[in-house]
Amino acid sequence: MKAHVLAVAVILAAAAPARGEVPPGRHHPIPGTEALPPRPPAAPPPGDILVSPGEFCRADGVLLTYETAFGSAHIIVDLAAVVAEQDTVYMICKSSATRSQAIAQLTAAGVDLDYVRFILYPQLADNSIWVRDYGPVYAYEDGEKAIADFWYPFTSDDDLPITVGAEFDVPVYTNDLLHSGGNFMTDGNGMGFATEIVYEYNPGYSEAEVRGLFRDYCGIDSLVVLPKLDVENTKHLDVFCKLLDDRTFIVGEYATPGDGAGNNYYILNDIAAALDSLRNADGREFDVVRIPMPPYEGGGWAPTRTYTNSLLVNGRAVVPVYGLPTDEEALQIYRSILSDYEVIAFDSQEIIERAGAVHCISKLHHSSNPLVIFHAPLASVPANEEVPVGFRVNPRFPDTDASVHYRPESEAEFSEVAAAWAGDAFLAILPPMFEDFEYYVESTVSCGGHLLPVASPTYAVEVTGTAHAVLPSAPRLALRAHPSLFREAIDLGFEIPTGGSAELEIFDARGRRVRGFRALGAGRQDMRWDGCDTARRRVPGGVYFCRLTTGEQTAVVRLVRAD
Repeated sequence: MKAHVLAVAVILAAAAPARGEVPPGRHHPIPGTEALPPRPPAAPPPGDILVSPGEFCRADGVLLTYETAFGSAHIIVDLAAVVAEQDTVYMICKSSATRSQAIAQLTAAGVDLDYVRFILYPQLADNSIWVRDYGPVYAYEDGEKAIADFWYPFTSDDDLPITVGAEFDVPVYTNDLLHSGGNFMTDGNGMGFATEIVYEYNPGYSEAEVRGLFRDYCGIDSLVVLPKLDVENTKHLDVFCKLLDDRTFIVGEYATPGDGAGNNYYILNDIAAALDSLRNADGREFDVVRIPMPPYEGGGWAPTRTYTNSLLVNGRAVVPVYGLPTDEEALQIYRSILSDYEVIAFDSQEIIERAGAVHCISKLHHSSNPLVIFHAPLASVPANEEVPVGFRVNPRFPDTDASVHYRPESEAEFSEVAAAWAGDAFLAILPPMFEDFEYYVESTVSCGGHLLPVASPTYAVEVTGTAHAVLPSAPRLALRAHPSLFREAIDLGFEIPTGGSAELEIFDARGRRVRGFRALGAGRQDMRWDGCDTARRRVPGGVYFCRLTTGEQTAVVRLVRAD
């Protein structure tokens, strides 16, 4: 068997029509889709900033469809039971009768119905379990959630994104690109991934126009187009690879050439090598981890068993298993990469016979604030040395502010150090530490008048070695703000360690001074900033900095005013 020659296309969408134009709608139906023509395309989201979240971003819950025609309802109920342990299930039902049936089955399975919300969709087809493919594709337009609605002509479920948009009051932007959700993923930084069927299914559009539609409706600035597998029925991306975070792929791997159908052993090896050398928008290479693919058993509609067809939702990974020796190896790979996740095995022996697994039958309902922080917590640091703290915030918005708050164990209050963008991550440098301390990471996105905050847990750090200095004998200048996110006014508390005057100043994110105060005398003092500048005009929402200066000491805290 000859090795497959891989052609991976990483193409910027610069040649596409200008954003805001209605796409030309020149779709030429592929065989079998003539009976379900697409709706006329509408203009794409008109906002200035469009961002597509990764599947590892925050979600309000999971969309599932209660399908009864093929005897698979029990599989959906089993998955709902897993999701509802922590998150909300949005169960799509064809009618009030099937909703009652679903309630009875969920109740019998012990599912807490407080975690289930039902959505009626009368057009639900018999073969509608595959909500991944026809469900809503979320993006964020100027900081607000939006839905991209692609064309799905294979069942009568094409209108579900419109129904979901109406249910949650989210705007829906329709286009006529034939595209399935199982063939799409994004790193949250503007890069999208699909297999070559995205071109094959849309012969009426040029490749540049296809890329332009992803840019215009999803905020995908560059599209990576990968080969499809041989023989495999869906031709979708989620059969053989998955992004577990913004930089880490798992890619399927057959043990021998004979274990994969056709050239799939070689195709997967080539895809893994190509992704391993690929650089993201920050110029950093992706990490690629191989995960076993169970041997293909061959014949007719024989399924391609896969461990990449998993569901990530708010710190949990639901992974398909098949009662095979490779199951535990696959689960261990997830645990090693997602060390802070709960990894859950989900029996998929039955559903895989229908050519899908966990990912295919679920769809994230993304949160109004999708932000997540990627950070490897510090466990210990040497004494007397500055402490670098690096982290990433995803998805990527242009105006993102970040900082690190730290508190040595002998101090009552946290101090804040602003983080700067260091090319491929945020970096804050904490001062040398002489005792154990704790810290947390905080970030705020400002987009379209909306503020999206996110913070990490608080981490404890051991300081090792011998400190060359005891704790500083001179009292430190302390400055506090409560709450750091405010609308009308904010209380500023500070302590002046020695007598004399202190100056308290407010600066905007560009460093312009907007307000100043003076304080006299040592000890604890409190002031309130009413959110106005020196001319008593209300300042706009956004990020501000408060600086306290006395003698040779300075303290700074970050403030965020919401409109």
